[in-house]
Amino acid sequence: MAKACDRVEWAFLRALMLKLGFAAQWVNRVMHCVSLVSFSVLINGVPSWNFTPSRGLQQGDSLSPYPFILCAEALSGLLSKAVDGGRLHGIRVAPTAPPISHLLFVNDSIIFTRANIDEVNTICEVLHTYEATLDQMVNLGKTTVSFSKGVKDD
Repeated sequence: MAKACDRVEWAFLRALMLKLGFAAQWVNRVMHCVSLVSFSVLINGVPSWNFTPSRGLQQGDSLSPYPFILCAEALSGLLSKAVDGGRLHGIRVAPTAPPISHLLFVNDSIIFTRANIDEVNTICEVLHTYEATLDQMVNLGKTTVSFSKGVKDD
């Protein structure tokens, strides 16, 4: 994802924590910590008035990784829903093992699926939904597609 921490919508973060079953008092405390930040800019060397953003996480803050992990959970849920609906098929490391459809690492993701147009379209739909819902952006400059042996490039 591109600039993931800068784009996290606070209202979505609140709704997500409540949906995941966090107690309202806990959610209020976390949101207070996240939204406590305010900024001012220097204009001709003079500080402007303070303003408060409505999204983004302060990088370097010890809390900043955790809300983003919750947002990554939303992407994981969308991908899992596509697998449960039979629209995506992951890989199996053994014949009796459950399929692995995705792995998430901070703001990097690996998605495993069959090499066919239907599943590629499903991945595009899932990513579009994630981008639109969370106001995130896939970093196309860091995006690659890899195929296993025997898969034709076309």
